[in-house]
Amino acid sequence: QQPLPLLPKENVHHHHQVDLNVANRMRQLENEIMYLRGNTNVAAKASPYSPEYIILEEKLAQMDARQMAREEQWRAVMEETKHLASLQQNVLNQKWELAIRAKNAEIDRFRTELDAILFDVSNLQRKGQV
Repeated sequence: QQPLPLLPKENVHHHHQVDLNVANRMRQLENEIMYLRGNTNVAAKASPYSPEYIILEEKLAQMDARQMAREEQWRAVMEETKHLASLQQNVLNQKWELAIRAKNAEIDRFRTELDAILFDVSNLQRKGQV
């Protein structure tokens, strides 16, 4: 049986880096919103009803939705990876169990042959032929 394929680590690392970049950008936008809310001079120019403010909030909501979708996607990838690893481990366990059973059967055959030889030698010694 062939081993199950593993996921390329480069893809996982790349997607993780993209997620980190998106999270950093989201933090920057959140900080900008907090700054605008806290600064009265700027807040007067950029009221919560200004188009720029509304666009920023929409972008933030879109980014948050994409981030949540990515997190769900990664959870699914992690579960699939765990499942595949478990299957691979089961296959390996079965392989080694079969190898051990075959070796034990070989040992039992050897013991049986050895017992037969020892029995023949014992009979010959009793008869005085050895």
